Amino acid sequence: RVLPADRQRLEEAGDDAALVLVDNASTDSTPTLARQWAERQQGIEVSLEMYEDTYVGTADEAVALTAAVLGEKLPFFGICFGNQILGRALGFGTYKLRYGHRGINQPVKDLTTGKVEITAQNHGFAVDAPLGETVTAPADAQHGTSFGRVRVSHVGLNDDVVEGIECLDIPAFSVQYHPEAAAGPHDAAYLFDRFVELLQRRRTAHADTTDQHGENA
Repeated sequence: RVLPADRQRLEEAGDDAALVLVDNASTDSTPTLARQWAERQQGIEVSLEMYEDTYVGTADEAVALTAAVLGEKLPFFGICFGNQILGRALGFGTYKLRYGHRGINQPVKDLTTGKVEITAQNHGFAVDAPLGETVTAPADAQHGTSFGRVRVSHVGLNDDVVEGIECLDIPAFSVQYHPEAAAGPHDAAYLFDRFVELLQRRRTAHADTTDQHGENA
């Protein structure tokens, strides 16, 4: 499914070819589905609206599917619950906050740029990942994956809760809040630009590979 708000953001960022997908797939079918997506799609975005009526409990199917997508190095952008899904796919845990984050005035710091943005949030759980350091994805040791380096990219200024994670060796990142919030604030709209950059890199790399195969034919 394509969420209208997210499609609008992608179009505003200059990439109307990006397809936003989700699927309630069984764990048995996830490797095949991920390969199919890698062949046919530019990237995957996972956001809260996709799951609130579909997944109850542990969302193991979503985690398994995301891990398979990461293995295919398909660009991935997680929003809200998508941040927890990415975190778990990478091998991190999640935990329940004592006080959930609710409202449209939650301050978050982008650790890449040092800028503070006001965000819209509605979550009661968070990813348990270390702040201030780059680590190897726990899943690499747990399950033999090769996701590589991961760091916390955004942190909540009220309580130092992880508000975003970024993979450094595969094209994947996520945030715990809502950059697509149509009513605002729009401080975090730049995240769609980052996602589009990942899509464009994949498209360029695919074109280069196709050209090389053509020359060698």
